[in-house]
Amino acid sequence: VVDEPAQFPGGMDALRAFIAENIDINSIDGTAKVSLKFVVDTYGSISSVIVTKTTDDCKSCEKAAIKVVKSMPKWTPGKVNGEAVKSYYRLPINIQ
Repeated sequence: VVDEPAQFPGGMDALRAFIAENIDINSIDGTAKVSLKFVVDTYGSISSVIVTKTTDDCKSCEKAAIKVVKSMPKWTPGKVNGEAVKSYYRLPINIQ
């Protein structure tokens, strides 16, 4: 549990825009809501990206969601007592 959760640079609107602009739509052959979980380390780097749930059987949706998350710039790490800590972040991505 963190006092301040990890944050994408620019906030949620910037995160949505990044995903919309960078997800590889051409590699997707379906639609799904893909729920991901990943680690944001103390330096803001993302690692351990996994799919926790997918609404439809769309492997290409999962691959595209993982790829776009791995391509993200560094985040502001989560904090506990004012100090940066490694934390989990959950992110749903709707692919239509």
